[in-house]
Amino acid sequence: MHVLRQFKEAIWLQKLNKGDKEVFSQCYDFYAPKLYRHVFYRLGSKELAEDMVSEVFKKTWEFLVDSDKKIDNLRAFLYRVANNLIIDYYRSKARQPILIDETLEAQLGDEGSEAEKIGSRFEIGQVLKSLEELSKETRDILIWRYVDELSISEISNLSGKKKNAVYVSIHRALREAQKIIKKYEDS
Repeated sequence: MHVLRQFKEAIWLQKLNKGDKEVFSQCYDFYAPKLYRHVFYRLGSKELAEDMVSEVFKKTWEFLVDSDKKIDNLRAFLYRVANNLIIDYYRSKARQPILIDETLEAQLGDEGSEAEKIGSRFEIGQVLKSLEELSKETRDILIWRYVDELSISEISNLSGKKKNAVYVSIHRALREAQKIIKKYEDS
C-alpha cells in the first residue's frame, strides 16, 4: 500500500507542479482527513482544525501557483505547512489545554455499546493525559508515527533529525509514554 501511495503521489506531483486544479482537488480529498486528525490532536478543537486544514491547502495552492519552486514530497510539504501554522497559532495565543471530552467524542462516534464506549473513553483519556505530560518533541514524534502514520523518512524531514535519530527518538518516546500510562494505571 505504501508503494501505491508513493506512485499516486508521484503522478499527482507532476500535475500539481503544473497547476492542475483537478488533481489538487483529489489531493485535498485524500489528505484533508489525515491533516485534520493531525491538527485536531494538537489543537483539541474541531473548528480550529477545520480552519487550519483549509489554510494548509490554501497556502499550498498559493505556493504552487505563485512560486517557481516545485514540491518534491507532497505529504511532507502539507505536514510541514500544518506544523508551521500550529506553531504560529500557539505563538499568537496562550496555549489552551486539549479538551478531552471533545476529543473522545470525535474518536468514539456513535458506534459500539455503552460499555465499550466507557472503556474506550477511559483508554483514550489515559493516552491523552499521558501525551500532555510528554515534551513537545516527544509528543510530536509519537503522533507523527502512530496517529499520522508518517514514515521514518517523513518524520526525519519534519523534525530535521537523521533517520537513525528518529528511530531512537521513537523508541525513547514509547518508553516514556509507557511509564506515564503505567503511572495512571497504578493510581
